[in-house]
Amino acid sequence: LAIGRAAWLNWRDGGIVSGASTLTQQLARNTLMSEDERFEQSLRRKLREAWLAVQIELRYTKSEILALYLNQVYYGNFATGLEAAAQSYFGKHAAELDLSECSMLAGLLQNQVAYNPLNHPEAARLRQSTVLGLMVVNGYIDRRDAELALAEQLQFAASPFTVEAPHFVSYVEAQLDRLLGVDAVASGGLRVTTTLDLNWQNQAERTARWHLQRLAEEPGAPAGRRIENAAVVALDPQTGAIRTMVGSPDYFD
Repeated sequence: LAIGRAAWLNWRDGGIVSGASTLTQQLARNTLMSEDERFEQSLRRKLREAWLAVQIELRYTKSEILALYLNQVYYGNFATGLEAAAQSYFGKHAAELDLSECSMLAGLLQNQVAYNPLNHPEAARLRQSTVLGLMVVNGYIDRRDAELALAEQLQFAASPFTVEAPHFVSYVEAQLDRLLGVDAVASGGLRVTTTLDLNWQNQAERTARWHLQRLAEEPGAPAGRRIENAAVVALDPQTGAIRTMVGSPDYFD
């Protein structure tokens, strides 16, 4: 009904006046449309998206559609799909997650950055509470189950890998997105060779932190002076290749 209503309103007004971003439409947009078409703001794109969503719903059950969606959506923390998210956040298979862990991951889908429990635990917990509350209202769990899940102290997995030179990685990823497209970068299994010198990079990061600390502790510094950031970029003078890139002492802060 939501899909049909949105399609009719868009046709009637000759433009996009209703998003009707149903889960099935998101699945259709993310898996069956090209990158250019996906971000196209046009009535044609919206109608095609609605048509694809209807075709999906004619061929698959609601449970199958939900599984397809959960297995391709991004959860943050470098995890695409529910199984990868379970491994990334909790170090276990998706089938082993309990109610508390599931509700935490479900809350991430609205905003993977703002509700990331590793970086924003309070916001993530509030979002988890909302998810559990909606499950109670819709009859999937009772209030006691929700209270127990919310009271559970979640144990997060140690990061399976570290991101070295994150500012440079983001810079390169943005270039690749422009050259090859987001889909190819996200799921193409690319092996990328860059010009970064990791030894220089590590030294530059240490130097940036040292200078910030020195300035903060400098005798006779003006009262209220706050110097909290530093950046370093080193280029090869012969080729212009980037050898070091530091955007801030702590990329994740």
